[in-house]
Amino acid sequence: MDSLVRGSGHPGFPKLTDLELSRTSLNDKDAVDLCDAIGAGKFPLLTFLSLACNMFNKTAVQRLAQVITEHNLPHLNELNLSGSGFCFPEREREVDALITACDGHYNVLELRLFGYGLSTEFKKTCRDRFLNVVIRWVE
Repeated sequence: MDSLVRGSGHPGFPKLTDLELSRTSLNDKDAVDLCDAIGAGKFPLLTFLSLACNMFNKTAVQRLAQVITEHNLPHLNELNLSGSGFCFPEREREVDALITACDGHYNVLELRLFGYGLSTEFKKTCRDRFLNVVIRWVE
């Protein structure tokens, strides 16, 4: 993964639209490296990104929210983070920040998140509050 996303000489993937990295054992470092590559414009046409069922945590989620806020994925319409290790009750702040970033930068984005353990009230508030993000809570 390092040579793919960190190599400054690598041109990236200018025509890639779907990136499926579910169940690939991504950890925080891998996910942050991927976010850095996205931030560097190596995936300019990405419409679908799945990082489901990986065990990255707070650092990676914060970096992903930053990349989304900087609008480095202008064509993204589906982001799958279900089954990832950050959606736990103590992480509601990070989940909220990620959804807020998505809502502010996309006309319509389907966001799949693992909702097990998050409060029903938090999930309902998220559904009601955000206009541009369709949240699919995966239990």
